[in-house]
Amino acid sequence: MKVMKKYLIMGMAVCAMLFSSCKNENISVSREVKFEVNPFEVINGFVNNEVVSGDLAELDYGSSLRVNFLVYNSSGYVEASDVKYLPNYTSTANVSFDLADGEYVVVVTTDEVDYNGTVTLEYWNFTGKERLTELKITDAGYIGGESKILGLGHEKIALGAGKTSFHVNMKPVGALVIANIWDISHYNDVDVYNLLSNKTTSVCSFNADGSYNTYSEEASYQRYYVQRFYPSDFTTYGAYGYQYFFPMGETHFIWEAEFGDGTSADMTDDMLLSIEKEKTYQFTLDLGEGTYYFGEVGNSKSNAMFLFGKSLSKNTRESKRKNE
Repeated sequence: MKVMKKYLIMGMAVCAMLFSSCKNENISVSREVKFEVNPFEVINGFVNNEVVSGDLAELDYGSSLRVNFLVYNSSGYVEASDVKYLPNYTSTANVSFDLADGEYVVVVTTDEVDYNGTVTLEYWNFTGKERLTELKITDAGYIGGESKILGLGHEKIALGAGKTSFHVNMKPVGALVIANIWDISHYNDVDVYNLLSNKTTSVCSFNADGSYNTYSEEASYQRYYVQRFYPSDFTTYGAYGYQYFFPMGETHFIWEAEFGDGTSADMTDDMLLSIEKEKTYQFTLDLGEGTYYFGEVGNSKSNAMFLFGKSLSKNTRESKRKNE
């Protein structure tokens, strides 16, 4: 009898252990996880070359900086997401998610949109957000200017006991182009001056680890607008504008004049540049001197573009025009 009682007690202990083991396997520990983003990191490498200080950090009237937070689980599917709208690049964005322990890929993007409670115009279209390898950011086709700057950050994190707060480092996806014209009223028969390119920014797609690839579209016949300057818009000596490109490798550029009779003519030789991520490039057309300059801009504030800034008028007319 004692032996049977002994075995009965042992069996009950084993069952208790098995039940406890099964119960523990189903426990999922979750915790509040905070993410912080400083959007100014996106333009930090560009601001030293602003023509006028504040051009990039301040947004157009009626615009907001959209910050997309996307957290993907180990299977590559979105686990949590949120969108914040900021008034400028000097503001910060913070979100919190309840996440279970495990490994995640965090993707954060910044882009400027027209926003009045809902988005009324965007320079980038987002698709496939539910799965990381299907996420795509596609050029919406507008000239855009500095409003087209796209920022991106990605981090691979492992959640467990310990760290629950993360700063996601941000970088620009592409390069910045500054175009400017001196003595813009020098010729009275030109309606518009165009800086043209044989390539345009196209698509950004993602890999399972959060890294990304960029693609550009090359024109078969027509050339794409980088900037358009109408002399009638400006009363100052010159004009300037910005444009944003994905890294596109070797790219051809040219200045063109459009006349009142509908004809056009190339004003410069073909300019070949290798457009690389995070760099700034300058295209200058001096009509009075009959000269032009193009190349990569240095990162010093003593650069001539900054010193001449007060003599130039900013070109904003074309930013919301379709590039076609």
